[in-house]
Amino acid sequence: MNGHSQRRESKTLGVRWRALLFVDAAHGGPRWQVLGTYALKREADAAVTKALDGYLAGTYRAPSRLTVGTMVDRWLTEHVAQLRPLSRKNYGQICEHFILPAFGDEIAEQVTPAEVSAWMAQLLKDGRRDGRGPMSPKYVRQVRFVFHAAYSWSVKLGELSRNPVDAAPGPSVPRREFDPPSVERMRQAMEALKGTRYRVPMALASATGMRRGEVLGLAWSHVDLDRATLRIRRQLTETPDGLAFSVPKTEAAIRDLHLPAFLVATLREEMARQQVNAQIAGLAWSPEAFVCPAAGGGPIPPDKFSRGFTAALKRRGLAPFRFHDLRHAVATEMLESGERADVVQRQLGHAQVAITLGIYAHVRPGELAKAASRYGRLWDDPEPETEAAEESRYHSVTKSAEVLDMDSARRRKRPA
Repeated sequence: MNGHSQRRESKTLGVRWRALLFVDAAHGGPRWQVLGTYALKREADAAVTKALDGYLAGTYRAPSRLTVGTMVDRWLTEHVAQLRPLSRKNYGQICEHFILPAFGDEIAEQVTPAEVSAWMAQLLKDGRRDGRGPMSPKYVRQVRFVFHAAYSWSVKLGELSRNPVDAAPGPSVPRREFDPPSVERMRQAMEALKGTRYRVPMALASATGMRRGEVLGLAWSHVDLDRATLRIRRQLTETPDGLAFSVPKTEAAIRDLHLPAFLVATLREEMARQQVNAQIAGLAWSPEAFVCPAAGGGPIPPDKFSRGFTAALKRRGLAPFRFHDLRHAVATEMLESGERADVVQRQLGHAQVAITLGIYAHVRPGELAKAASRYGRLWDDPEPETEAAEESRYHSVTKSAEVLDMDSARRRKRPA
């Protein structure tokens, strides 16, 4: 068995080096086997040397002939199928539209980090599905995450020896500047949305920071108005097969929330309205009814709800904002009012407090200045005491000592 590196040229990637190994009859030969393609000759030579060392040690394993298409299909079928419906939908679309067209026929073991990097650069340049220009860095990172996850799954199963996406970092994403609506702006919007299907959902999100799916999946059986609490145990999601309930995003998202007085009053009014409407229609009102139902009483599709919410604000002459911005508004107001980050984390249902701090680190930019000022005061020179102040302090300490001596003497004279 022997091998060498071979120079090749690519129109898109320039000069490349292919590591070749001559396989003897004992290992399925005689034939030349491609170990991989590399950007540098020394990398290809190292791959050949490693393979020859493995052959001599009896640990050599022929490179897998598994294609990226087969790898991705198996990952979607055997692993992603167990995930939440929305994750299945998103991962499947990313594989179908971006990964498989670029790498589907490639041997998975031979895909290089340079090829992955060039592919991501192309997506940034003109990767949108509608052909209208560049893909956002944030979405390119999401596409990379899916590709990396598919490779990692095969490496973990022992089908592949390496993950080429590891060495191909995604593009940097600038921190998004939040501009959540103020409390006054939310009050104006709720007042303007009276009599519409959007007022109660907005009241819920504005008061609690609940996610859209959590709001739309909420049933009256999850609400205890007497105790002013509600339980989040499910969320409404859109799947390729239609609307479905799923467990909340993380274990921390399964939580109980306390309701402010204005929201309790709003929900009591809405419950009474729904009960009257059910009675007029000759139907029995059920506690399993949705708190925020569609016109026919069923669930509202989340995407349709978001579009309608924004349009309703525009029709009323208000500057529109996303429904999800209400969640950001709750977190921002809580942090700026002095709430601890771990309290805000539990309110929002984040898995870790680090997520809360990472998203809302910009909310209180003045806190570092205040902390520095408080710490700096520890180093300030104390003001010198005046002679009168020093004498007063001396007499105060002396008098306190005398009182203690008298009290101690009385205790000694007290009979046993």
